[in-house]
Amino acid sequence: RGITSGLKKVSGAVFNLKTALTGVVGVAGMGLLIKNSLTATDRLGKMSNVLGITVKDLQTLRLASEIGGIEFETFAKATRRLTDNFGDFLNGTGEATATFKALGISQSDAIALSGDQIGILSLVADRLDQVENSTLKLKFAQEIFGGRGAELINVLRGGSEALKAFAIEIDRFCSLNSKQVKAVEDFNDSVLRLKTVFM
Repeated sequence: RGITSGLKKVSGAVFNLKTALTGVVGVAGMGLLIKNSLTATDRLGKMSNVLGITVKDLQTLRLASEIGGIEFETFAKATRRLTDNFGDFLNGTGEATATFKALGISQSDAIALSGDQIGILSLVADRLDQVENSTLKLKFAQEIFGGRGAELINVLRGGSEALKAFAIEIDRFCSLNSKQVKAVEDFNDSVLRLKTVFM
């Protein structure tokens, strides 16, 4: 009933979009497009919970990573590694502590940004962007983000200002909010339960 009610509200927009897209991708392609969209949105919600980053900020980072030429999952793993390393830095331990200090990031900076994943990423992006020696920048990126940290250099080029520009783009694209993403997660979970009942 909830799904039916929700679809009635957007049926005009949905079917106008369907008519426009079906000519391009075909009926089977349209079904695949919808399925992939639901799956991607579901993953976005679950990743938001794991990383502690809002859905909107995660969409910004996904756009930045894809334009930067790396898979979003790779970017997400690197972000988790950054969070772990930053947590160690807060405690005055960890392998990346010397790297943060070399980038001019102090303990007071770390304390001020504790729990703010986007703030931490923006600060690191700004400091990496100031490193002119490409070999040293590569070394720092790998120490902070892990083995594939080098791939993040393109994504973070331009520092926090570039990330803000991606956030503005996401707003223009009408980004999903956490309530919408949760609705898709619930829908996908219901479909999985339905499949289980049939089996």
